[in-house]
Amino acid sequence: MYFPKTSVSMCMTVGDELFIGLKPDNSILAIITEGESTISNQIRWLFGLNDIDKTSFSGREEPESENDRIEFTSKLILEQIGIEIDEMDTEYLGEMLRRFDGNFPKTKDFSAYAR
Repeated sequence: MYFPKTSVSMCMTVGDELFIGLKPDNSILAIITEGESTISNQIRWLFGLNDIDKTSFSGREEPESENDRIEFTSKLILEQIGIEIDEMDTEYLGEMLRRFDGNFPKTKDFSAYAR
């Protein structure tokens, strides 16, 4: 891959790792890490790249398993590289239990609630 010399590329050395990702807004995120560093290992773990050959170009399009779900640690890593994760509101269950007195609602009632 060819790229012009920049202040960033001038700081890179042999063995550094370059991670390139397409963000949901179609912008590109490029991360350069020192090879075998903690952040490099964290990014490899986060994106499921631990088993990929480090001496060639490799890619991945979709998560491969349930292990790819974002948990506390992966959220922390993403926040450290400037990616914000939208938190889902987990209070819906309590609200539904109160609203429907702990019973399973009729389809009509649940549909109205969902809307």
